[in-house]
Amino acid sequence: MHQKFIRRALLAFVLIPVMVVVGADEKPKQDAVSEFTGTWSTISGTNSVIFSIKDDGEAVMFLLQSGAYNMGNVPWKRVPGGILIEGLPRFRFWKGRNRNEARVEMEALPPEMTSEDWQEFPLSFFMRRASSKRLPKQFHQRSLPKRWGYAKLPPEWDQGAGRRRVYREK
Repeated sequence: MHQKFIRRALLAFVLIPVMVVVGADEKPKQDAVSEFTGTWSTISGTNSVIFSIKDDGEAVMFLLQSGAYNMGNVPWKRVPGGILIEGLPRFRFWKGRNRNEARVEMEALPPEMTSEDWQEFPLSFFMRRASSKRLPKQFHQRSLPKRWGYAKLPPEWDQGAGRRRVYREK
């Protein structure tokens, strides 16, 4: 029982991206910036990995498992042929077959530091860059909901925040 608790506590920390200060003062070179900045994602089973790689040498890392997630800011640095994201676990990116694809490997962590789902997650995979698609003109011209123009929300807003909507068609 005690060992199970320790394992769960470790799991809570393992998948939380950890900032690594080594090389934090180094700024990425421009070619790595343009090749890998953007939002990248992949999925395997009920687990997903999402990165928002910024041009300042930092990335937002999301690890999702069955609806639960961990998120954090982690540094990245240029390495030969790509970039290295310094989270826990670490991720190594190489160019893919086109500009919206990357070849990626994830650092293998000891089984006691991960859940079964993450133990089965592939260590090498492709990630896809999110692409932007412009909305048709008529969508940009629609009016905003009334209270979005208010400087402050009404006091009762907090009580309703996060509640599921009930939608029934009659």
